[in-house]
Amino acid sequence: LLQFGEKLSQIRISSGDKHVPTLLGEWIRSLNGEDIASVCSTFASKLLTDDSNTSLEGSLSSIFTPEAEAGIPELRHLAEQQNSARAKIQAVLDSIRTEIRMPLLQYSSLRTGATSVVEHLIELPVNFSKPIPSNWIKVSNTKSVMRFHTHEILRVQQELYSVRDEIKLTADRVWQKFILEVKEKLHVALRSSVLYLGKIDAILSLSEVAKYPNYCLPEYPEGSNTVDIRDGRHPVLSRILEDQGEAFVPNDINLSRNFQERSCQVLTGPNMGGK
Repeated sequence: LLQFGEKLSQIRISSGDKHVPTLLGEWIRSLNGEDIASVCSTFASKLLTDDSNTSLEGSLSSIFTPEAEAGIPELRHLAEQQNSARAKIQAVLDSIRTEIRMPLLQYSSLRTGATSVVEHLIELPVNFSKPIPSNWIKVSNTKSVMRFHTHEILRVQQELYSVRDEIKLTADRVWQKFILEVKEKLHVALRSSVLYLGKIDAILSLSEVAKYPNYCLPEYPEGSNTVDIRDGRHPVLSRILEDQGEAFVPNDINLSRNFQERSCQVLTGPNMGGK
């Protein structure tokens, strides 16, 4: 929606363009494209898009850019809490490195389902030669590795998970608030623009049809009560038959309120009723 609003500014005419029909010019000017595009651009700049994945790593909500989040007090506060929890997790790892004398040890993760992952595991080879602390909690093991948690990891990890849950809830609230701001500032303007674009689209479609062979601009004589069509064609059926290489037979129509000159009857009834 915001990208659509940004493109509206591309539909414009210069004030001195004399080649634009009056009605079309009024509709294009009624779009207010530049004003809408400016507001949409401001809103869109706060959101992550498919081509802004480079910023995703620094985004707390996975909705707003890190720059936008810096201006949202609720998210900024939670970002500080998350950084604090991550620092504590890292401090626990540093302590474990010292305890088992493995300065290059890193946490590992284990996927246990489509969306479930066990994080911050201490993964050691099964032939690990140094003593393993007795208070470590074994999570799993394979033929090649053993995986452990410690009570300290679980305690700090829970703190991190609590912050993550709060981030998700807060991000949802901020997103809903963002939607209401967009609606308040853009709903009326965008709705009006869509209506004018619909009119422009209809006129452009008619202008394309007017280029087809044997079409002409109808005349409406003032005070006339006559419908006089020469070589009338059904716009859809005519094209279908011609595309299939068949001939369309045009029809003359002359209807008048003067029943002494020419009269007509209108037959009504259900489809397949024999009309």
